[in-house]
Amino acid sequence: MLIGLAGVTSTGKTTLTGSIKEEFGDRVKILDKISRIEIYQHMGHSEMNPDLPACSNEQRVIFDVGRCVLQMAKEREMYERYHDSANVKQPAIVIDGCAIVKAAYMIFLSGQFMKPETLDAMVHEVIDHCVTYYKSIFFLPVTRMPFTAADHRYFSSEYVRKGQDAILWRLLFREIGPRMDVNIFPTLDNNTVLDQLRKMGV
Repeated sequence: MLIGLAGVTSTGKTTLTGSIKEEFGDRVKILDKISRIEIYQHMGHSEMNPDLPACSNEQRVIFDVGRCVLQMAKEREMYERYHDSANVKQPAIVIDGCAIVKAAYMIFLSGQFMKPETLDAMVHEVIDHCVTYYKSIFFLPVTRMPFTAADHRYFSSEYVRKGQDAILWRLLFREIGPRMDVNIFPTLDNNTVLDQLRKMGV
């Protein structure tokens, strides 16, 4: 089963995956974050400047769409590799920054530069992907990590992080929530996440 960790930058996703792996060992597989270079290569634009602030609006769209496409491809690959088709218990797959997070980033960073029908189609593709492949999504809101403790390499204002979080919240609880299981973990107590995984049979 796939379990997506959904939270914007500096909400503790990677730290949480480490705790999950330490607790459950081989009973879980972790799908790590994808790199910028992987995204460029997947989209056939390996010549692009890896410094995103230096990219044009068009290049930014290419990157954000490519990030969604590659993330979904990697998740499908993991699902197919470990899918319980033979009634043999397979490891749970925990995704560090799942596809719906990439869709939220795309809306926030590139949405204004995309044709509305293109943006809508991409977002709905990601939503349908999550509903099809995930067992659950664990949402880590910005409230669990104070701005003073966040990684400021990626943003200089808390309003940026809160803006991305607001988009992610809407996607999760207005679009995805009615169709599948979404759990929210508002504090840094990782034991609540570990307990939920145990309840799910991990």
